[in-house]
Amino acid sequence: MRAQTLSMSEHPGGFLLWLSALQWFGFMLTSCLTIPIVLAHDLGLSIAGTSMYIAKTLLACGAIAIAQVWWGHRLPILEGPSGLWWGVFLVLIQTTDQVHGNIYLMQRDLEMGLIISGLVLVLLVVFRLMGRVAALFNPVVTGTYLILLTLQMASSLISGVFGVGYMGRTTVNWKIAVLSAAIIVLVYVITSSAQGKLRSFSILLGLGLGWVVFAVFGLTKFRTGPVPWIQLPQTFPFGAPHFQLGIVLTCVVTIVVLLSNLVASMNAFDELLETPLSSSATRRGTLFTGLGTMLSGLFGVIGNVPITSSAGFISLTRIASKRPFIIAASALVVLGFLPKIDLMAANLPAPVAYSILLIIFAEMFGVGIKMLRQGLSSQRDMMGVGIAIVAGMGFQWIPSSAWGSVSTSFAYLLHNGLIIGVIIILLFQHAIPRGKVQREATPLNRDTNL
Repeated sequence: MRAQTLSMSEHPGGFLLWLSALQWFGFMLTSCLTIPIVLAHDLGLSIAGTSMYIAKTLLACGAIAIAQVWWGHRLPILEGPSGLWWGVFLVLIQTTDQVHGNIYLMQRDLEMGLIISGLVLVLLVVFRLMGRVAALFNPVVTGTYLILLTLQMASSLISGVFGVGYMGRTTVNWKIAVLSAAIIVLVYVITSSAQGKLRSFSILLGLGLGWVVFAVFGLTKFRTGPVPWIQLPQTFPFGAPHFQLGIVLTCVVTIVVLLSNLVASMNAFDELLETPLSSSATRRGTLFTGLGTMLSGLFGVIGNVPITSSAGFISLTRIASKRPFIIAASALVVLGFLPKIDLMAANLPAPVAYSILLIIFAEMFGVGIKMLRQGLSSQRDMMGVGIAIVAGMGFQWIPSSAWGSVSTSFAYLLHNGLIIGVIIILLFQHAIPRGKVQREATPLNRDTNL
């Protein structure tokens, strides 16, 4: 069934063109603003540093989107900051704190990690190894990864929602907690029950209304800084990239996991537009996602990923034309050179953003459970998942002093529970002999509505 009135090869004109572009622009801003605002707060950036971080994120998002629609998979799919990447960044920040590392140096490590992981994706395309590597990350491995990542982030998410650390507070602010809960309920109700464009803009509504409510209750503080109106993006803003084995491994694992997201995004368009995608389109799309990840490392910002909900957005607006998409993406690029305007977004109250992200990661946790339900076929598999999650969480909270004379780099790797858990589940799935294990009926592989 044809889901739109205008195909990718048809172009609206006049008022419809600009209205469509405005809709795309609103969707892009919704998808691209929340995570860099919160991440800048997590990294302890100044208000000026935050506005520049947002500006470069928008520039990267717009540039990658245009490159994809012109030379990559040639579909109107937005590539925005990935919640998965944000979770990985946050876990690495926590790990750095635990081993008494330097957050500034860690940001240089992240630059290197993004560049290398993007290069890995490019090489997988060049040598046609995507299928073999992706096969290692079956539903059990990926589901374990998503669950472990969400569990490790839970403390930061809840602290943010309760206002701990916001505006210099070190204790829970119950007024903030109640307002944050109201935002969570509002966005949840809209996304789960609303129809049409209202549902598509649920995150934007949550951010906007949350900001207004926090201002009414005197819980916002408009900060200003010495930010120019126009500025070219700075490359390697935290210094030259620095190699740190634990961070590089984490980034490479993440980019491989995100391969499934790329394929899912393109498959969603395949089904929506009823135009089967060629294998060459998939390879081109993966290639430019890799190049986009390297660009994120160059700018020192969070990695991007194809936003699967782009297909849902087109299904709602019923316009798949590339022209309004390109106009909206170009507007993002322009904003990337205007940090003074981006300074306004940098003042979004952190608890509002954390409230939105809590919903996103709760959904990610659910996806992880569904993937385990798909892949678990025996008690042995369940045992492997259990050991991986328990070990991953446990390694993260071992005090740094407990490792004694272990080198800082190795201690960093041992504190990275995400990598420890993934290594364990990979071993259980692909290295440890299975023997003759019969499929067992468990609550996770029965037919349920989970």
